[in-house]
Amino acid sequence: MPSWTIATHDFTLRLNEDWNEIWTYTYPDQTPLDLTGDEIVMEMRSETNDIEVAMTISTDNGRASLLDPAAGKVHYYVPQRVLETLPIGTWDYDQRRDSVGGRQVLVKGKITTERGVTRAENEVG
Repeated sequence: MPSWTIATHDFTLRLNEDWNEIWTYTYPDQTPLDLTGDEIVMEMRSETNDIEVAMTISTDNGRASLLDPAAGKVHYYVPQRVLETLPIGTWDYDQRRDSVGGRQVLVKGKITTERGVTRAENEVG
């Protein structure tokens, strides 16, 4: 089996829409990372060393689900009503798998949150 390399991926979340995305985890040679029996945990913090977690996205809280674990596919879904609780800014995050063999960070990076253009009629700013 190839060795795992932590990927870096930065992305933007718009707070006026749901986050609904499928990610596929593969080794550098494109072999799928088998996630069968694993839990996925992602935490966002304003800085890596902060104690306070801004948001957790995990299989435990239902915001992540193993869509096709043997193929390394994870479905992330966070409704807009939850995302809108985040302040505008840039956040450090990482995603890890918790398995029988231990914990392993899969991806790390920055998430930028932005308000978005189209908003509810009663939303100010």
